[in-house]
Amino acid sequence: MVSRPEDLLARRIWAAPVSDPPSGSLYRWLLPQLDASALERVLGAWVQATTTAPADEPLTLDGKTVRGARSGEQPAPHLLSFVTHQSQETFWQVRVEEKTNEIPVAKQVLPTLPIRKRVCTADALHTQAEFLCLMQEVQADTVLTVKGNQPTLYGTCRPILSIPTRSTGTLRPSTADAGAPRCAPSRPVAR
Repeated sequence: MVSRPEDLLARRIWAAPVSDPPSGSLYRWLLPQLDASALERVLGAWVQATTTAPADEPLTLDGKTVRGARSGEQPAPHLLSFVTHQSQETFWQVRVEEKTNEIPVAKQVLPTLPIRKRVCTADALHTQAEFLCLMQEVQADTVLTVKGNQPTLYGTCRPILSIPTRSTGTLRPSTADAGAPRCAPSRPVAR
């Protein structure tokens, strides 16, 4: 058998024989034996314990459908990720089943994440009172997108987030991008 360069290096560093990696048949036998939810909890705890992101770095919830992963009758999986803004560390990523959406999955995962006193952002899908109440329970601040698909909320936020122009004195939307104005309550407003 011809030694690979990495085997020679490993033998020189550790002075021990390097065995071959496990075979594919071992993985095909072993993986079905594992409890997937227990494995996810252990791996999630390890990711959180080894993160280098500062404790106050904002976290975003973002759902994406995996491109190019559709096969035959199987649709492409939809994943919900919890990622830090600056360091781009993924705290958690979970598949969203076909018969549900991101909201119930987020409700299950959020209480398990270290988000206390952290700012969390999410898209308009999560702009719901129930989601804000959950964020308040876990003591996280929230920045959410408000769009026209929620006309009452959008109508309430629009005048608040509009700035009068100097030339006309009329209100115009103010936003960092060309989309709809943003509404960013950190706590649900009691009426």
